[in-house]
Amino acid sequence: MTVSSKIGLGLIGAGRHGIRYARHLIQDVPHARLHAVCRQHPEQGLDVPGSEDVRIYGRPEELIADPLVDAIILVVPPVLHKNLCLATVAARKPVLIEKPLATTYQDACAMVEAAARAGVPLMTAHTLRFDATIQSLLASRLRIGRPQQLVLTSHIETKGRSADHADGYGRRGALLEFGVHLLDLVRVLTGEEIETVQCVLNQIPPAHPETFAKVHLRTMSGMPCSIEVARVAAGRVG
Repeated sequence: MTVSSKIGLGLIGAGRHGIRYARHLIQDVPHARLHAVCRQHPEQGLDVPGSEDVRIYGRPEELIADPLVDAIILVVPPVLHKNLCLATVAARKPVLIEKPLATTYQDACAMVEAAARAGVPLMTAHTLRFDATIQSLLASRLRIGRPQQLVLTSHIETKGRSADHADGYGRRGALLEFGVHLLDLVRVLTGEEIETVQCVLNQIPPAHPETFAKVHLRTMSGMPCSIEVARVAAGRVG
């Protein structure tokens, strides 16, 4: 496949997760090419093998307007998702957004509706559904049979994070940071939509980002599902 026939991708965000995306896009996606990256400090370039020809921008609107960028990936603090998503779909370019889609229900609806009006694909990067264990479980559903209930747990150790980390999540905590993976898995593993939700948090955001959440859900067929997420000192679970 020639360079000109490959999908030209633009990556907005080159922090820890953004660099991972850049590395995968350059090394593991043969039918696409990373054409451009936008980062807060463009003078830092992109320290990834094979990135010599990647264009570096300092302003998102410049990358979005680049005619050689066919689709865009957002790996930025979630509070920035809405405006960047709206600008991208207004340019009629497909967009993949690192989870969570948004920090509020209203923002998420505005983004989905704008993409639908523009006829542009919009996807959230819920990567856990593609994990080998999850895929194996899905492949075995006919043999296993319909589950009677679903219990999902994720405890993640608290790591050193910047003082403004929670601000990037709209002062939300564990449930929005990594609990969204489990919320997505409820729909993936049951194949159903959710009818009712009850949630208990140890702290109420945005005043204080939660570090523990217990969520009880019931699917449309009545299947009970339970999710527990927590920030812990040590000992990752899930």
